[in-house]
Amino acid sequence: MPKLLRLLSSRATANVDTDSTISLFQALENIYPLAAIIYVILDNAKYHFSAPVLEYVKNSRIQLVFLPSYSPELNLIERLWRVFKKNVLYNKHYETFKEFKKSCVGFFENQADYFEEIEAIMGSGLEALA
Repeated sequence: MPKLLRLLSSRATANVDTDSTISLFQALENIYPLAAIIYVILDNAKYHFSAPVLEYVKNSRIQLVFLPSYSPELNLIERLWRVFKKNVLYNKHYETFKEFKKSCVGFFENQADYFEEIEAIMGSGLEALA
């Protein structure tokens, strides 16, 4: 498994906040020690604009690129969520929370099973940005 994927997988249960954002930036700088600049594309979550995050970035190789507000079509995770919801939520009933959680985790552990569906929506709409 590539280093970045291992890093992201290990943080799947952590809270996403100012501290975890800075921790991610530090990890990216460790994974890519030879990169002069590391571009990180972010949505407009409040913690991305926190004073500690902005202060950290001033003295790092991290260059922040913010997506425009109200532009889910540019945020690739929104496309993945669409496939997730279609396969895990829509027209599904789970007797217990344990079954629901198992289905959620199963989706992410077995993304290869949804490869064609995910691939089909990942490129559409971004060509205009090129």
